[in-house]
Order: sequence, then C-alpha cells, then structure tokens
Amino acid sequence: MPPASPLWQSSYATNYTRSIAMARRVLTSRWDEMSLERITEMVSRKVIAGARQRLAQVWLKRGALVARHAHDGEQITYVLDGALRYSVDGEDVMVRAGDVLVIPPGAKHQITVLEDALVINALSGPSRPSEL
Repeated sequence: MPPASPLWQSSYATNYTRSIAMARRVLTSRWDEMSLERITEMVSRKVIAGARQRLAQVWLKRGALVARHAHDGEQITYVLDGALRYSVDGEDVMVRAGDVLVIPPGAKHQITVLEDALVINALSGPSRPSEL
C-alpha cells in the first residue's frame, strides 16, 4: 500500500481547521458534496470534524490492512456493508453489515478487511488530523 497522503494536503485537514474555527457555530455538511480522500489504494474516507468529535465514512477494499493504532477517545464503528476482522488489544472480533463495534479509549486495534466494506466511524475526544 502507498503511504498515507500528507495531512496538510487532505480535505480532512481543511474540514478540521474549519470546524475548529466554527466550534461555537452550527456546522452542516452533506456527504455527497464532500470530496473523497484517498488514504491508500485500499482505503478512502470522508470526515466531518468538530471540536471534540469526528464522524467518518470509510471505504475499505478486501485485503486492506489498517495498521495497529489507538485513539485517545472512544471509537464506535457501524458497519454498513462488508465484513472486517478487528484485533482489539489481542482479541479478534468479526463484524459485518449491521454490526456496531465499540472500542474503548486507548485500546490498540488493527483491521483486516475480509470483504469490501463501508463503515461509519464516530470518534470522541480532542480532534486531531492524525486520526482515522
């Protein structure tokens, strides 16, 4: 997989900066009007970032591997389509369309994509451009 795009060139960084600046105002967005950010050949996303939460649509192709990482806040993943295997602090969890996974703050996790997938990720805690 090619390396991730530099965050300062990403639409997420732009949305993140705009969201922080507008933290005291209502922000509305439409998924279908947002540009798709290609992270790798196998992973793309659209992200809405507030001051303390992020919501992302993430498309993952079969065979993709998201490297082990952790977030400062809780992550909730809703699987809209496909099948994935999460390894969370050494425990393997299989999820598929219709499943919701809650990952506690600080839990190290990696993802293996078993079938082309579309997920919605909700992350809490301070927004940082470095988080998926």
